[in-house]
Amino acid sequence: MAKIPMITLPTTDCTHQLAAKIAETLMLTLKQKDQASLIVSGGKSPAALFASLAKWAIPWEKVVVSLVDERCVPNHHTDSNAGQVTRQFLCHTTAHFRSLLPDPVGDGIELPTPNLLSYAQHIYKELEPADVLILGMGEDGHIASIFGQAPNYHDLLYAPATCLLVDKIGIPKNMPQHHRITWNLPAIIQVPNLFLLAYGTAKQQLIEQAQKQFDPTLPVSQLFYRSPPSLQIWLGI
Repeated sequence: MAKIPMITLPTTDCTHQLAAKIAETLMLTLKQKDQASLIVSGGKSPAALFASLAKWAIPWEKVVVSLVDERCVPNHHTDSNAGQVTRQFLCHTTAHFRSLLPDPVGDGIELPTPNLLSYAQHIYKELEPADVLILGMGEDGHIASIFGQAPNYHDLLYAPATCLLVDKIGIPKNMPQHHRITWNLPAIIQVPNLFLLAYGTAKQQLIEQAQKQFDPTLPVSQLFYRSPPSLQIWLGI
């Protein structure tokens, strides 16, 4: 397993310096082409990063934002990643947003239809190849909505790059119980600017252990095992 660059900083410094790095990367991308794509994660970790990144004077109207994973709920639902990203980031920029789910998605959806997956895969193909991807990591080692308990874990790790459905039976019980749509690992690792953001000593220990010893049941360990050359780990403690 190749050594992956890890930047460890006090939490606030980590947030602001990563925002500066992402802003610089987007601006360099826009010097080479007319549009840049930024793929983000939901969850708690990105909130402060979004606030810092939105302050940068980027031509946001030339940036398309999308999600690496989404819960199969309407955008107005409190568990919607799209809703979170809209409130915390998109409302403060002129960036365009491409949701992984069509709007509206019905309330109380129990089983995602094939149309939902087809829509997400279409959005993925529109954005491929993406320019920048910001990953978070759960305390159980999941990334995006790739969970070690997912019934289709093998496809999440090894199927050709795409979006896949994740049944809620594979979601840990302490997390919102919704079906999900996620980029799989082959899709994630081909992004040329890939950042993993994590905060706290518990996640630091998990990252260090995952780098020392490969654990096939741990999605973040699977990410490190692939050792994508574009990956940087940013850790705030």
